[in-house]
Amino acid sequence: MILFSLFLLVSCAGSQEESQKNIVIRWRNNQAKGLSMALDQFEAHSKEMLPELLKVQLSNSKTAILGDYSIQSDSLIFEPLIPFTPGLRYEVLLENRLMGEIGIPQAVPSNTLIGIYPSQDTLPENLLKFYFVFSRPMREGRSLAYISLLDAQGDTLPGTFLNLQPELWNAEKTVLTLWLDPGRIKRDLQPNKSQGAPLTKGNHYTLVVSERWPDELGAGLTQSYTKRFVAGAHDMTSPDIKYWTIETPPKGTTQALEIHVKEALDYVLLQNTIRIIDARGKPVNGVIQVNNMEERVLFVPAEPWMTGAYKVLVESRLEDLAGNNLNRLFDRDITDTRTKPSQQTVFELNCQID
Repeated sequence: MILFSLFLLVSCAGSQEESQKNIVIRWRNNQAKGLSMALDQFEAHSKEMLPELLKVQLSNSKTAILGDYSIQSDSLIFEPLIPFTPGLRYEVLLENRLMGEIGIPQAVPSNTLIGIYPSQDTLPENLLKFYFVFSRPMREGRSLAYISLLDAQGDTLPGTFLNLQPELWNAEKTVLTLWLDPGRIKRDLQPNKSQGAPLTKGNHYTLVVSERWPDELGAGLTQSYTKRFVAGAHDMTSPDIKYWTIETPPKGTTQALEIHVKEALDYVLLQNTIRIIDARGKPVNGVIQVNNMEERVLFVPAEPWMTGAYKVLVESRLEDLAGNNLNRLFDRDITDTRTKPSQQTVFELNCQID
């Protein structure tokens, strides 16, 4: 737990003078989770009675904040049921007498939107999702209040995105997956028939991210962001790894093995569905990097390459930008029994390092 010291002005009984007494905000996971007060401030009262005599409330409020009191070593700890709010001031009272006020520091915007994926400026009209990658953990729950899709005239397009609750964040709360409404993308579903597809081939769009979007500390982004793109052709073809090419690095180096996937594929899935094994079937440790508009994958090994045969293993759940994976189309005709999706779970590519 990180402790952030502030000083509380304390009124002294029988005197108009003010002296400074130390009080500490207890921080956990970048949130103000409690207050710590030195017990020597309360020498005239027994430790057992302090939880009944002390009260913490919002400034200019008469309602005590609910929470728990405890004694830890030489400090009295108050932990509210809900973390203190940055930018607000709180009063500490003992026997309903004001001891002083304390302000919770307002978070300063330092978070940036590192990237919006897909990064290409021409996207299929049946695009399935966007990824938003941030430099710091974000606040969950109201993302659609800060994201807008505008048409060429600058008008907001309503009902474009799927409002999922809970939202699809990674564990660190730094990557948000935002789906365009699949019901409007799949052509046999009622939302598509009544509202049409979210995007139309040939139309220009602007994705806008507001700087007011708060991170977990309540601070906004350092600036607003826009991504302009045009809707291209409908993508009704699954990715096929037989068209991929591999550039192998020299033996004895930690240079990257390059995989050219020939089309833009899903940014996150590219990082999670590809792995390398050696001739004995042993996994090769390393890091996946995605670049060149999501058309190239770099595998950087943890140890220098050894001479020998290797396999690139690709899980079938890898998707293109329209959600078509290696086995089946996202918007497939389920009544068509002439062709059945493959049940293969892993696909392989061979390469040799000499």
